[in-house]
Amino acid sequence: MLRASLGRLVQRLRDGLQLRSLEPPAASVVVLQFARRDEAAAGGTRHRQAPCTIWTDSSAGGQSRADWIDGRVLRGTLVAPAVSATSGVGAVSSGKAAQQQGRPSHFVSLYYPFRVNLSDYDCFRLYCRDESERPRCWLFGVATESPVRERSVFYRPFRVGPCSSVDGCSVVDMPFAEFAMTYGGRVIDSAEMMNTRRILGFLITLMDPNPGPFAITLDRLDALRGTPKSVATQ
Repeated sequence: MLRASLGRLVQRLRDGLQLRSLEPPAASVVVLQFARRDEAAAGGTRHRQAPCTIWTDSSAGGQSRADWIDGRVLRGTLVAPAVSATSGVGAVSSGKAAQQQGRPSHFVSLYYPFRVNLSDYDCFRLYCRDESERPRCWLFGVATESPVRERSVFYRPFRVGPCSSVDGCSVVDMPFAEFAMTYGGRVIDSAEMMNTRRILGFLITLMDPNPGPFAITLDRLDALRGTPKSVATQ
């Protein structure tokens, strides 16, 4: 009797798994729902907050600073160094793969570790608000597992336009195909593709020629199937 019951349970589980494997992926999926201020205060965040890491130009003698506030706001100040240096990631922000001389080396970067498989999708959609005093050119990064190094990082520049969603956020679409691979802060030519099956985390980086205060609020990150027709270089 017990054996027959266990057999039926195992069969139902197998049938359910098989049906789920045949279902096509959703047209879009919420990857991250960043904590709102009221949710953070109430301890009701929608996902467990990851241990984020902030990097700044202090390792190179810079004085830029940044804070990660309420699990959704990156705020701080870019401080221009006395000497300008070559910036490879700055080449990404200007849309050029070649190194550029004389660009400011001041920067801040937030790394948000979050393992996820997005191999069924083609495009990121970021809901955010740039609350800086002047418009900024940001970099959105994706860290993935790599067959030849500890991890690979792919970046794509974006600017935050006027609010276009009902919740007061700007919507930024970033197709996976538009990301460029970087190594040691420089854009490199590589046959390695962005491994969306084994994503390790995301980065928000600001490497801007204009010093001063900045702030960006992140609300939600989605992944979309296909590339929206409205997508253009932000």
